[in-house]
Amino acid sequence: MKITYSFLTAITLTICIAPLLSSCSWFHKKTIEELYSEQKSGVVLIYNKYYYSARVNDIEVYFTGIENNNFTNLSADEADAKANAQVLNGTGFFIDENGTILTNRHVAYPALDEREIAETYKKLINSLRILYEFSMDQLSDQFDSLNEEKSTYYDYDQFGFEYCTNETRVQEIENEKDQLRSNYQDLKEKIEKLFKFN
Repeated sequence: MKITYSFLTAITLTICIAPLLSSCSWFHKKTIEELYSEQKSGVVLIYNKYYYSARVNDIEVYFTGIENNNFTNLSADEADAKANAQVLNGTGFFIDENGTILTNRHVAYPALDEREIAETYKKLINSLRILYEFSMDQLSDQFDSLNEEKSTYYDYDQFGFEYCTNETRVQEIENEKDQLRSNYQDLKEKIEKLFKFN
């Protein structure tokens, strides 16, 4: 009789507990459609427009990505970067009543490969160095042209003494040469700073 009682107790418990256990979600694997149906009110589509910026010396440049170790859509004008911004779509979920959205990091903050950034950045610095050196050459040419022009305003009198035929223009030339010297020195300092980045 005792054996029968234990057996009946086990059957009774099984009959009572089985419906409870079968209603638990871990016994029923939900389909994608069921999950979507339950959660669709909290799922949002994220439309992310983005671009990157980098600073070299006092120059800020903007770009939308890197391809073949070159910055894409490289510009010194942020408006250009905004006009050419990359677009990334993804999904997220509302996680509270304040409208906070949880999404994947790559959707919110598209990352670049650090090694590729370093190589491309070196190329950018080298390009800037070439640009600065070219600008310095142009300044030198302008300086030489001003010296040539200045020499045309000097002549010699009958006793062999040099005199100036247009002192106003000669003073203007000296002022322009001072400005060229200053610009040349600025570029030289920028080149020296570039070498600190390499």
